[in-house]
Amino acid sequence: MSQWSNLLKNLGVWEGSFTRLSAQGTQQEDVPSRVTLEGLNDNQTVRQTIQFFSLDRQTQTQEKVLEYSNLSRSVLVHESGAFSQGSMQYGPFSTFGAELGLKQGDRRLRLVQLYDTQQQLNTLTLIREHRQGTEIYHCPVLDPMSLVGEWRGSAVTLYPDLSPPDRTETRCVWENQGDRLVYQSDLGLSSRSGFSKFGAESYSFSRNTSDARDNAEGSNVCGDRLISDADDPPVQWIGLADGSFSLCPVAVPRRQSFALQVGWQTGFGLPGHSPYRQLQRLLRHYDSSGAWIALTWVVEQRS
Repeated sequence: MSQWSNLLKNLGVWEGSFTRLSAQGTQQEDVPSRVTLEGLNDNQTVRQTIQFFSLDRQTQTQEKVLEYSNLSRSVLVHESGAFSQGSMQYGPFSTFGAELGLKQGDRRLRLVQLYDTQQQLNTLTLIREHRQGTEIYHCPVLDPMSLVGEWRGSAVTLYPDLSPPDRTETRCVWENQGDRLVYQSDLGLSSRSGFSKFGAESYSFSRNTSDARDNAEGSNVCGDRLISDADDPPVQWIGLADGSFSLCPVAVPRRQSFALQVGWQTGFGLPGHSPYRQLQRLLRHYDSSGAWIALTWVVEQRS
């Protein structure tokens, strides 16, 4: 299936909100939104209309309209409709980051991770959407302890040069070790030149770090914030609303491979699904030179 056909799975009217957070998870702004994606000329063109509203959704405050008939080289879209767009190459003294979007039925969850010109993580924007006219599911902020255990599943990895995708089996383990949570993920991908850790990650998070919930003044959007203290730069995990999380370095690594990641426990709150049994993840991989080399979509079940 073509990239364009995958994109068309996102057609529709999506209502929700854009929630802007500080790098540490403090909520700064929450703006109601409506994103309309419509196909024109027999779906050869897509028109995207982004509307923002007042908090009561009664007054439109901003509108932006885009039309496109092909995808930028910085965009890849999976067969599920999951997609990512963002920086293709890290460069000093320039902003850097990406949007990572997941789709489950009539719901979408998107996360923007943006770094400033000093290479520091600057803002996170969480975008929660449902298809207009469908039931809204309000899922709680993700508790990291709900991830403890072994997750197994499958992954599809796409490449910017549109070479054939890799389909692999995956394993992800979260282990509670008292005052630490240990995360290990293996996407089953072979090593590539300049990217010796491609598809494999291992972090040890201290559970004594500050809590993003305390900084958010009672926000129901952010939860625990965990920092890996054995990495340079450290990697940060933040639990977010709708059973989602952000996982990324607190600064752009130099001469190291890394990934920007969003996770979403899509089974929670849905009819016919056991809570916290299905996990979707989307990882945008960069090599040691800061070049974007792959996008991996993962679906896992707890063993």
